[in-house]
Amino acid sequence: MRTPLELKGIAAYHDGQKGSERGQNTIFCFTVDGVRICHLGDLGHVLTEQEAKQVGPVDVLLIPVGGVYTIDPSQATQTAQKLGPKIIIPMHYKTPHCGFPLAPVGDFTAGKAGVKTVKGSEVEIGKGKFSPSSEIIVLQPAL
Repeated sequence: MRTPLELKGIAAYHDGQKGSERGQNTIFCFTVDGVRICHLGDLGHVLTEQEAKQVGPVDVLLIPVGGVYTIDPSQATQTAQKLGPKIIIPMHYKTPHCGFPLAPVGDFTAGKAGVKTVKGSEVEIGKGKFSPSSEIIVLQPAL
């Protein structure tokens, strides 16, 4: 018997000025087969303690790291530390096919332990497959 999908949206902002520059953002947290996933969307600010509490425990965190239109590598590091996920998947960073002036993923992963670069754009994550320490999984862009 499969566990039902649980989904929760949390209000946040697309900038550090409470949405006055780029508007609002919704953080989506969902649970699939017992794995709690949080997609921060176009988050533009470090989460407050209250927002982090609303998010709750996180197994897998999809976090923007490129700056400019979202949080930058330093802010992403602070946000990830507040949430304490088991797996971090960076997103919204500079790639060869991206013309936006974003930071590369290496600016986020530099000096961090547990960084794994996957050769493709897919990874399978199961509840019993978490490492005892936090991991950063870098996927390759699909396009």
